[in-house]
Amino acid sequence: MAAHLGHADVAGVDEYGVSFKHDSYLAAATEARLVDAFTDTIFSGNPAAVCVLDAPLATETMQAVAAEMNLSETAFVQPPNSEGVRRLQWFTPEVEVPLCGHATLA
Repeated sequence: MAAHLGHADVAGVDEYGVSFKHDSYLAAATEARLVDAFTDTIFSGNPAAVCVLDAPLATETMQAVAAEMNLSETAFVQPPNSEGVRRLQWFTPEVEVPLCGHATLA
């Protein structure tokens, strides 16, 4: 399943009780896919959202996208750096995590 992300107004209260508002445009070419890892059968395995980014996103925006996806993990594939390397970041609906196996494979 693929979806294109549009305009996002992200507002909320962080874990310290501080209010924030972040208005960011998510490029139309940014893709979000729902992928079932560890299986070749739909609706089985370990589901993860994978977002391939054309432009960097603020951490708060990625966290809001992960909360909206509401899966155990959402992986964000960052745009390539000057050497062509893409960095990965993983978020649960609540926090950024240092690594996620099934979302990396997805």
